Amino acid sequence: MDRGQNKRLYERIVLDSERIFDLSEGGVYVKTKEPRRLGSLVGLEMKLFEGENPVLVRGRIIRIIYEKGGLKRLPPGMAVQFDNLSEADRERIRTFISRKKAAGS
Repeated sequence: MDRGQNKRLYERIVLDSERIFDLSEGGVYVKTKEPRRLGSLVGLEMKLFEGENPVLVRGRIIRIIYEKGGLKRLPPGMAVQFDNLSEADRERIRTFISRKKAAGS
């Protein structure tokens, strides 16, 4: 498959930390009232820290919540399972998670 075809498979979504509801090394839950289709492939550009380059990952939509208070009291949004996360991006995600825990949010 050439790069042109591969680019079309993944819809690019830009996220700031406010739209990230739950983040782990395996995936992210994104707050949105306009989720993509279940099973869709997405390329996420996650802006975790101000002044740093975003984390770029690919993944698949594995869950959609349309109403607040659905599964586990999640807000409307979608869960994305990461595909082949690099070790560098995994470390940046770990850092983000530990800083959020330290800040109490």
